[in-house]
Amino acid sequence: MPTQTSTNRPNTPHDWAVASRGFHERLWTKVVAQTNQFGQASTQSSSFVEVSTGVCYRDDQGQWRDSEDLIELATDGSGGARAVRGPHKVYFAPNLNSAEPITLVTLSNRFFKIRPVALAYYDSASGLHR
Repeated sequence: MPTQTSTNRPNTPHDWAVASRGFHERLWTKVVAQTNQFGQASTQSSSFVEVSTGVCYRDDQGQWRDSEDLIELATDGSGGARAVRGPHKVYFAPNLNSAEPITLVTLSNRFFKIRPVALAYYDSASGLHR
């Protein structure tokens, strides 16, 4: 039997593509075209499942999207910020001294209003608390 050798593009991370998504997983696939010593072409498929808590979320249209650790300025004129590219949503008022400056909305649509009482800073280089 002839040996299979890859004569096309090199193996790079860009060869992998997400085939499907779920709340806690992504299915990655890759297809590599090969040509043997007799010039016969074939393809070889590979896949793996990436498992991670909250790796994807459903957007407003119900489409699966990759979660992002991102806080963006609100575009609704409120002056606040929001982190909405994940399974849970967090909304920040422009002033942390307001009555309900942080709202957390869970995947099950439960609302939690959060008001920080204090902020503490620690400098690990000097060991000082401020």
